[in-house]
Amino acid sequence: MPRLYPDRCLWVIGLNTAASRPPGLPAIKNPEPSLIVMTPNYYVATFMAPGRAEAVLERDVRKTFDFVLSRGGLWDKEAFAKLPTDSAERQVNLLAILEREKVPGKPFLSEEAMRYFTETFEATGFTGGLNWYRAIPRIGAAFANVPARIEVPSLYIGAENDVILPPSSADGMEDFITDLEKYTVADSGHWTQQEQPEEVNRVIIDWLNRKIA
Repeated sequence: MPRLYPDRCLWVIGLNTAASRPPGLPAIKNPEPSLIVMTPNYYVATFMAPGRAEAVLERDVRKTFDFVLSRGGLWDKEAFAKLPTDSAERQVNLLAILEREKVPGKPFLSEEAMRYFTETFEATGFTGGLNWYRAIPRIGAAFANVPARIEVPSLYIGAENDVILPPSSADGMEDFITDLEKYTVADSGHWTQQEQPEEVNRVIIDWLNRKIA
């Protein structure tokens, strides 16, 4: 948004997802090595074929959310590092994990919230969200002739235990964002807004109040 439509952005807050580094900038020095083992079974790749992921995710929606919105294993950096490199977890092969009879982890949300997620996606299905991944190949063309710098005030919030998008993925954003603040939420995995909602809201409100002032 701040690159494609800067005139429509007053501020930008990125939750866990860092802004992509523009081409032409030098590489980040001494980047933190990823714990993920990249294979054709990486979840993004398995989401590309229409219908493939839907068949697994929608077979038992409650089971899907019992795994996705849980702690431990894939969703916790320390536990993840101890898993075998050939495991479905280290390859972030979500579909293979959900094909198992039982899924790992313990949901951290209330039963009421889990029912809400389940009932919503039983009604809507997962195609809408999955189509975001299927549009990834078009991103390069969309950004071919846009400014590299982000000039609007920006806040990045990361999560201490996020395996997929660790806080280190935001390293170097200062190189192309004029006004940037970063904050790492402690004791949180990938689903920061669900795991630590009070802390996330506190950080966002504090930042907005300072920008408004």
